[in-house]
Amino acid sequence: MRNKLKVLCLMVLVVLVTGCLRTRSDIKASEERKKFESNVMRLQADRGVQFQELQDQLAQYQGRIEVLESDVNRMKLAEEERAKSFELEKALQEDKQKALIEAIQKLENEVTSLKSSRSKKKKAKTQKKGGPFTRATAEFKSKNWKQAIDLYDRYRSKWPKGSRYPEATYKMGVSFQELKMYDEAELFYSEVIQKFPKDKHAKKSKYRLSKIKKRRKK
Repeated sequence: MRNKLKVLCLMVLVVLVTGCLRTRSDIKASEERKKFESNVMRLQADRGVQFQELQDQLAQYQGRIEVLESDVNRMKLAEEERAKSFELEKALQEDKQKALIEAIQKLENEVTSLKSSRSKKKKAKTQKKGGPFTRATAEFKSKNWKQAIDLYDRYRSKWPKGSRYPEATYKMGVSFQELKMYDEAELFYSEVIQKFPKDKHAKKSKYRLSKIKKRRKK
């Protein structure tokens, strides 16, 4: 009986010890599992914080990029506006310069026309006031040979002993020569040489007369 009781006590003791061992093992395993879960949660929390920080930094960078893009677009628009303004100003300046040049040219033409008109009036006035010799000289200078011949001839008829008779005769010869009427020119040159041998126009007449004779020999 005592032996059975001992065996029973041993069995109870074994069960209790085994239970205690399991309980400690379970507690240790539970603690380790909780510790592991805690580490996992902490890691997840850390990763979440890091991810959030990355998102915040990305958002900041994105904001900066948007600001930079806005600044670049604004600068482009400003540059385009400046370019348009410059082109417009350039076109306006060119138009003003063109208008100014046209105005100057118009003014110059008006001045030239006015000077020409005054010159013609002055010439006409001088011719009206001057005698036949003065008017003949003006026509001679303008190479109006026929008018010069007519006016010089009038002078010669009116003042046959005038101081400018030799010159008038010589210039009549020149006028006929310019008209290629060489026979008539020769007559007037010969008259100057014969009537006024000491006059300076006699020497000129001889020179021109020799030219005519050389021309005939050719």
